[in-house]
Amino acid sequence: MDIDHRFRISYDPEADALVITLHDDKPDHGEEIAPGIILHYNSRDEVIEIEILNASEFVKAILQEYLSNSKKLSNTITEVAKNYVKKLKEIPEERQ
Repeated sequence: MDIDHRFRISYDPEADALVITLHDDKPDHGEEIAPGIILHYNSRDEVIEIEILNASEFVKAILQEYLSNSKKLSNTITEVAKNYVKKLKEIPEERQ
């Protein structure tokens, strides 16, 4: 099954639940694949919805991980650029 290009994301602040609806099929059953993460399937066993409980903590953890990795990647790119510039300065002008 292809993901419907009109998938929806909704958040219920009272329940702190994030629901990503991938397809409008009727849910047949669900499975908790990790604590607080539930996949809902249609009658053909295709994932049609992802439900995330305690969503604020889940999203916070994802963002912290992303920002941490983003910072590491940024630092790596900066170091590569500095080393590149340093090597360019070591090359005699007639070879550049």
